[in-house]
Amino acid sequence: MSLGDGDVTGKPTVVRGGRFVFDIANEALLMGMLPQVIMLNAGESRSSGHLKALLTMNEEESRSQSLGSQFFVGRLMELILLEALRRVAFDMDPQQTGLLAGLADPQVALAITAIHEKPSYPWSVNTLARLCALSRSGFAHRFSSIMGIGVIEYLQQWRMALAKDALRSSTFTIGEIALQVGFQSSSAFSSAFSRIVGCSPRQFRDGET
Repeated sequence: MSLGDGDVTGKPTVVRGGRFVFDIANEALLMGMLPQVIMLNAGESRSSGHLKALLTMNEEESRSQSLGSQFFVGRLMELILLEALRRVAFDMDPQQTGLLAGLADPQVALAITAIHEKPSYPWSVNTLARLCALSRSGFAHRFSSIMGIGVIEYLQQWRMALAKDALRSSTFTIGEIALQVGFQSSSAFSSAFSRIVGCSPRQFRDGET
């Protein structure tokens, strides 16, 4: 959609709109850790080169409507979002908290990556602090101040996010899912799940939420 008579060069201002639909089971975790607004300066080559190319490809493919265009445009939109988020991480405001801020910090990113790659491992503040080569107190403070959430709370939320996805999209038993996300028994998992999610794993799987 074009707006107005154009900018100082006479070129029209173009507004493009789109949306991403997330799995409602874990929407709150993701959206709560992403910035509400992202602004990228088109005059900065570092933040605009790849993004401009992707937007141009998106526009051309949308107009062509050739074989496979709908699939191609969908993948381009995903790349556009990822590129925008990556640019934001490079120029992160020191006061910004959340997942992008954590991934932009080398030491906190180590902890996040470890949690994501091995959710079933018996992580503790001590083991993650050693991994990041920080003292226990220094690591705990650094993680919470950058992420806006304590490391153990983040670990629990991530495990519950994986559990919710498995309950909805797999045929694994509750006991199998419990082991996959770091619990040694179904009862311990069910207790933690009920406390954090607000219903039992079985109720969640049956859609009783």
